[in-house]
Amino acid sequence: MLYARNWMIACLSLVLVVALAGCVPAVPSEPSEAPIDTSQYADRYSDELLTWAAEIRDAYGGTTLNMLGFAHPTLNAMKAITAEWEDLTGITVVYDETDLAKVRDKFVLDITSGANSYDLVMTAEVQAPEYWNLGYLEPLDAWLNDEMEVATEAWLDWDDLHPGYTMMFTSVQDGSRYAVPISGEVALLFYRTDIFDELGLTVPATYDEMLETAKFINDQGIVEDGRTVHGISFRGRPALGGGNWIWSIIVFPFGGQIVDLDDQVTPAVLAKKDGAVAAIAWETEIAKHGVPGIASFDPFDAINQYKQGFAAMSIEASVLSPGVLNPDESIVTDLTGFAPLPAGPNGSFNQTFAHGVALTASGENKGAAYAFMQWMLGRANQDLLLENGGAPVRRSAMEDPANQEKWPYIEATLLGLDQAASAYANRYFATPQVEWVLEYLNVWSVNVSRAIAEEISAEEAVENIQSGMDEILAQK
Repeated sequence: MLYARNWMIACLSLVLVVALAGCVPAVPSEPSEAPIDTSQYADRYSDELLTWAAEIRDAYGGTTLNMLGFAHPTLNAMKAITAEWEDLTGITVVYDETDLAKVRDKFVLDITSGANSYDLVMTAEVQAPEYWNLGYLEPLDAWLNDEMEVATEAWLDWDDLHPGYTMMFTSVQDGSRYAVPISGEVALLFYRTDIFDELGLTVPATYDEMLETAKFINDQGIVEDGRTVHGISFRGRPALGGGNWIWSIIVFPFGGQIVDLDDQVTPAVLAKKDGAVAAIAWETEIAKHGVPGIASFDPFDAINQYKQGFAAMSIEASVLSPGVLNPDESIVTDLTGFAPLPAGPNGSFNQTFAHGVALTASGENKGAAYAFMQWMLGRANQDLLLENGGAPVRRSAMEDPANQEKWPYIEATLLGLDQAASAYANRYFATPQVEWVLEYLNVWSVNVSRAIAEEISAEEAVENIQSGMDEILAQK
């Protein structure tokens, strides 16, 4: 009887434990950090944020997160407020920082070696598809949909992030989201307001008008302090970040395409050959009215020609705008206007190139890492990031009149992002989401540059691009 009574007591105890377990939220570990006095942060964070941080501390205090990153202003901004995050949540963040050129190899080696050292990783948009196709990144959708251990707070406000940036980290195959953008760029038109005013010119609304404007300015023979002012400057070197850049942006407004719009993999430049040829022909023609040497320019060459007064216009990345406005670097600081790209025969489109932060699929601290992403990159704390040098990636920041006054290029950037979002809605992507995308880009760079230098025709360049991409795909 004693054995039976003890057996019944044990069973009832087990049932009670199981029942209670269903009523108590599971936490990954026992809290190891005592509550702190948060009064010192009362003027810096809302009561809602401080309460949330205390709950995260209870659940994850004592955790250490490891993040792989590369030199970047927004990473510096994150570092600047990390001490406050650590104080409030008890979660330590260790940054392993390298440069952009090395981060991919370091991350892949860490995964393939089985080390699995990182909870978070910074990624460029050209690297992210390789990572997620290989299963290295954690899809964010289940987290964003409140299906995981840490709820998504309203103040993260995913919808406030501009889709021109978020689409760079969204799979075109299944719509999965993999990273929170922290910075990015679109192509802008930089132009000399003084020259435009003096010559009675308006900002070109079409690529045909831009060509006419560049020719008109170039024909004026303007000389300033011994410098000849040419119509335009842009990049065109036969390497990555050169000839591929503008062509991959304007090919869509001109009615061309790069890969099959459905599978986003198969080379399809010849499917709309006329548009692809027209885009390269336009570059070749407008370069004749630009600064000599465009076929060899990288982005810094291109913008420096503008900053030093040798060009009245430049098509360059929005991220280079601060340098144009810096009087220590530029002689046209107070003479520059910013505009979105003009329209082509097929419409007005742009492209974005972005950086983001992702959860690693192999990380052991996903809950704490997702909480960190929300805190650092949510709308609630975006002002702190911006104050510390972070880049604006949210509509709310870019539409803020104070920010538009502080950064005169932000309004044009926002319009450029809207152009990019329109492109993505049509499945027009300048960077196909395949692991070998950099090989594709190199083929474009070489052939567009050769066409600008008039070594080959625009039609030959397009045919070479198609055949080069076909060869790359055949080897995969």
